[in-house]
Amino acid sequence: MRFLTAALLGALSASSEASTFPSHAKDGRLWQLVQAEDQLLFKTETQQLWFSQNVDHFASDSNATFQQRYYQVDKYWTKSDGPVILYIGGEGALEQAPGGFVHVIAQKFSAKILALEHRFYGKSTPNGDLSTENYRYLTVQQALADLKHFKESYQSQLGSEDANQWIAIGGSYPGALSAWFRVAYPNTTVASLSSSGVVQPVYKFHQFDEQVALAAGPSCAEVLRLTTAAFEKEITSGNGTTVKKLFGAQDLADADFFYMIADAAAMAVQYGHKDIVCNSMVGAFERNNSLVDSFASFTIDMYGHSFGSECFYDTKCLALDHSRWGDGRSWRWQKCSQLAYFQVAPEEKSLRSTMVDLDYHLKQCETVFGDVVHPAQGVEETTKLYGGDHPNGHKIFFSN
Repeated sequence: MRFLTAALLGALSASSEASTFPSHAKDGRLWQLVQAEDQLLFKTETQQLWFSQNVDHFASDSNATFQQRYYQVDKYWTKSDGPVILYIGGEGALEQAPGGFVHVIAQKFSAKILALEHRFYGKSTPNGDLSTENYRYLTVQQALADLKHFKESYQSQLGSEDANQWIAIGGSYPGALSAWFRVAYPNTTVASLSSSGVVQPVYKFHQFDEQVALAAGPSCAEVLRLTTAAFEKEITSGNGTTVKKLFGAQDLADADFFYMIADAAAMAVQYGHKDIVCNSMVGAFERNNSLVDSFASFTIDMYGHSFGSECFYDTKCLALDHSRWGDGRSWRWQKCSQLAYFQVAPEEKSLRSTMVDLDYHLKQCETVFGDVVHPAQGVEETTKLYGGDHPNGHKIFFSN
């Protein structure tokens, strides 16, 4: 055990970007690039499997279950007592087994990979219901208990309770879950790897824009600010519908629209392709081309024609449509109820419009879910439970 956990620290690993990529952005070039990069490392076609999971782990009088999707990769697993990697799904459908460096670790340690889809995402919805009432079963605590129950049930098929060492792995929000799993159930795994784990819920997350600007570089960041200002000028001048039609987003409210274009710039940086957004927009600025038209072209090329027109950024749609846009609605619930991560405009040199402020996020929570969510309280309670920036656990390895 000591060798395995120590060796994990030296593995230059990261969670697979392809397996956690947002579903609303999969019709453009960025998704193709992320897939190609993922396949350069490892790509394994596996069939989806199903596990009977408890709907409510904390109600002793309930035996209701739902079918939770998972994937299994056995090609590196050479011994029945070999280690098991538990890959944690996040805020989107888990449509395949992870690729990337998860396989590097599995190959190095002859490990089995098990990837479990997060409840209320993809095909793993308790009661088949995305209503606000049913979201009482969508909590961090329930998700962590899912992992524990899945691990214990699967382990019973492999052998005795201590026959195999389990390691939890996740990135971003699942990276936080991998760390919190060690806090909540320290005896269930021997270690966890948290890749860019967002372990500190943040009520006003102005640091997000600041980090994107830093990563983009001063010249690119300044052009992105000018681009936001150009959109603000058009919309306040009465040309909002015309500008929004460039994205197929004419039905979006102004603040929703500004949140969407902020995401369009940030995601390119997040997924390792700041060169595309920066070359496109800095080049347009230097040629004196329209920043509005250039950014619309970049967004459609990068994410597809439906990026701005689907429900993901549409507050009214998220409130009314409980069937087609489950991932976006479920993630909003988690943000509004426990995690926040509300990306707001910094006070100075903001990349995004100042319309995307804390009040925007709070009004969206209330519009979509009513008065049953209390974000500030949720952030405080989640931080106390798991320790925030200093998780109350051990043998948690953090990487970026």
